[in-house]
Amino acid sequence: MISYDYLTSTCLCLPGYQLNNDRCVDIDECREGSDKCQAGMSCINTVGSYECKSLSRCEAGYERDSLLDPCQG
Repeated sequence: MISYDYLTSTCLCLPGYQLNNDRCVDIDECREGSDKCQAGMSCINTVGSYECKSLSRCEAGYERDSLLDPCQG
């Protein structure tokens, strides 16, 4: 989404996007390395943002809770 300010002739993009040839395009924070994922986490680019997912596997009989990320039995 582009917000155009007619008084100053500037285009503004929403957070997570950058202006490229008069279009707002998604910033890939993972590729740029601007993500804040901690060690042991993998960066997953999403539209307008990113997510950090754990690289560790759960023990047998448990699975990862996608909302909270800890292993749940």
